[in-house]
Amino acid sequence: MTDFEFEVTLEDQTLTATDIADATYQWITCDGDLIDGATGNVFQATSTGEYAVIVNNQLCDKTSECFIVELPLAANEADFDPIAYPNPSKGVVNIDFKSQFIGKYEIYDLAGKSVGQGDINDDRITISMEGSPNGMYHLYLRDKNGQSQRLTILKVK
Repeated sequence: MTDFEFEVTLEDQTLTATDIADATYQWITCDGDLIDGATGNVFQATSTGEYAVIVNNQLCDKTSECFIVELPLAANEADFDPIAYPNPSKGVVNIDFKSQFIGKYEIYDLAGKSVGQGDINDDRITISMEGSPNGMYHLYLRDKNGQSQRLTILKVK
């Protein structure tokens, strides 16, 4: 029998797929990138993002739906203290940091769809959201040490 069913559950930062005898597992980002070493039925996310699993029952592959994992902020994660302005924005958002910031940013709409990302190596960045519809967005900033912070951006006409 080639067809099989499985479920994935999300609790905090842990995704768990149904344990199927003789099945193999490969966790991926929802951009399609394989996650090195993530080959069990349980995956502990170490960063905020969208994840899925490919399960192979030795006859065929099935891929789960995507799950959004948001890591909680630790007390020391606001060290870079970003300021976003203007907010609300008509399409361009500036982010100022206390000092040079080395890391990445990702923007998600409220449905969890990634609408932008990029690298940061400066004390200020400008992000264009002009192609995105009006609404609320989550901007995740992650520094080179893995510390992160979420800002909420409102895009208006």
